[in-house]
Amino acid sequence: MLNTETINVFAKDTSDAIVASAQAAASGVYDVSKAYFEMSKASVDRTVAAVHSLGTLKTPDAAVAAHSEFVREVLDNAIADSKTLIELTSKAFVDTVAPLKVRAEAVLELPGKAA
Repeated sequence: MLNTETINVFAKDTSDAIVASAQAAASGVYDVSKAYFEMSKASVDRTVAAVHSLGTLKTPDAAVAAHSEFVREVLDNAIADSKTLIELTSKAFVDTVAPLKVRAEAVLELPGKAA
C-alpha cells in the first residue's frame, strides 16, 4: 500500500525528472543549432574562397581542376557534417529520455503496485 509520503516523494522525483528532461532537450537543441550554424558559416566561407580562387586561374583546365577539387571537398564536408549532426541529435535524444526512463523504471519499484 502506498502512503502519502511515498506518493509525495515519487511525485517530486518525477517532477524533477521532467525538468531535467526539458533542460536536456533545450541543451540538445542548442548544441545541434550551434553546430549547424557553424557548419553553414564554414561552408559559405569555403565557397567564397573557392569563387575568389577561380577568378585568379588563367586556363580553363586549371578552373576545371579547381572546381572538381571544390566539389570533392563539399561532398566530404557534407558527409562529415551529417555524421556530426546525427551524433549530436542522438545524444540529445538519449539525454532527454534518460531522466524519464529512470522514473518509468521507478514505477516498478513502488510498493503495492498492481501486478
